[in-house]
Amino acid sequence: TFRPKYRRNIKDKKNEMFYWEEKESFGDIVLWTGDFVLLATREVVHIPTDAFGLTRLKSTSGRSGLEQMDAGILDPNFSGNVTLEFFNAAPWPLEISSHGYYVQMAMFDLSEETEKPYRGRYQNQHTGPTAAREEVVYG
Repeated sequence: TFRPKYRRNIKDKKNEMFYWEEKESFGDIVLWTGDFVLLATREVVHIPTDAFGLTRLKSTSGRSGLEQMDAGILDPNFSGNVTLEFFNAAPWPLEISSHGYYVQMAMFDLSEETEKPYRGRYQNQHTGPTAAREEVVYG
């Protein structure tokens, strides 16, 4: 599933309006300079309790001006589609293809099973990207 989501209208501390909408797309999208988008991977991952995963932007994507924000750690026991946070830092628009390869995942073994396996809010997400809780984003 390829579902970008954008935030709702919000005001910053200077009362300047930012527009952020939530919408779903199953095709290609264009990120304009300064755009931020949440995307979900097509793949469902299952991280064992004695490992963790790390997603990183592929070098070709980074060289085009795309940035992946730092929420790329997949905790032990996480299961579901991975939500990716992309930002266009380039001075030109970037097309994100629903069939493109933009990130890679590395798996790391732990010396033993974790004492606190992941059971959080994003566990078993299979319906596209999951936005942060509103109270975290806005205040």
